[in-house]
Amino acid sequence: MDALHDKSAVQVSVDGEVVGYLFRDDARSFRRRLGSKGLTGQSTLCDAKVVGGRTKRGGEKLSYGIQLDLKPFEN
Repeated sequence: MDALHDKSAVQVSVDGEVVGYLFRDDARSFRRRLGSKGLTGQSTLCDAKVVGGRTKRGGEKLSYGIQLDLKPFEN
């Protein structure tokens, strides 16, 4: 884990590459949901979409983002 992130961070990876971390409040909620299903510390999967990343007319490149599709957990 990256030293800049706390030990409670929820890492987001695509094809084995770290692309970011959930925001602190989102991570807290996500960990609680995992815990309520007995999945604490488990890796989970979801659909995701890459957004952004285009180039402006002046040549400035804009950042990419990842949109996660986190549906309610199944029983």
